[in-house]
Amino acid sequence: MEQYPNAPIQEAILDVAVTLPETVTLDVLAGFQNGLEERFPTRKERRSWMQSLQFLSGQEDVPSLAPVVVDGFLFLSEDNGKVVQARRDGFTFNKTTPYGDWAQFRAEAKGLWEQYRELAHPIKINRLALRYINRIELPLPFTSFRDYFPLFPEFPEAIPQKLSEFFMRFAAPVPTEPGIQVIVTLTFQPPPPEKPVLPVILDIDAAFVDAAVLADAELLFEKADALRKIKNSVFEASITDKCRALFR
Repeated sequence: MEQYPNAPIQEAILDVAVTLPETVTLDVLAGFQNGLEERFPTRKERRSWMQSLQFLSGQEDVPSLAPVVVDGFLFLSEDNGKVVQARRDGFTFNKTTPYGDWAQFRAEAKGLWEQYRELAHPIKINRLALRYINRIELPLPFTSFRDYFPLFPEFPEAIPQKLSEFFMRFAAPVPTEPGIQVIVTLTFQPPPPEKPVLPVILDIDAAFVDAAVLADAELLFEKADALRKIKNSVFEASITDKCRALFR
């Protein structure tokens, strides 16, 4: 893949979903920060909840909200856009702009994952995902989205061609890579008042969804390399040369 000097990566995310032993408590996960205090000085609780809607014959629908629970911790860097999550159900590393490059991101994510693995001793790896959120600013005005994104749908002439909102999302298995699925989301944000551009979000999430493929934790980042190749291929297929010129 071409290395773009002004790559539009807004955020890169590596996520590992796991099953942990019952003995791994929140107090254990809080210890993830040990030795990382200078790199990730801020710790926050990660809270989750579940809402349900119960349908009973002859009665009004009854919504219910389960109690909010703490399922792990977020560890935040001081000023360079990095967040690590150590949770009961997994590990996540986020890096926002400036992204750097894959070698840097991979090395840091791998080191942090090893610390999580040694602390939490996962029984099983259930899913591995690599997600890149790209923010591409299209100069206004322009004639057609398809000048920049070939996957943008063509609308029949009877449908208004100007859009005030747009959101497209699809998921597809990768036929050449068993166990991998790609989710692509394309949308746009309102133009900022200070700049004549339309920010388009191209979100690509490549994941191993077959847990059997991930049985060997030692090979996890070789699998991440495979996901990156798929992600790059999808990215290049989703844009045109006119789009590439915006960040070359």
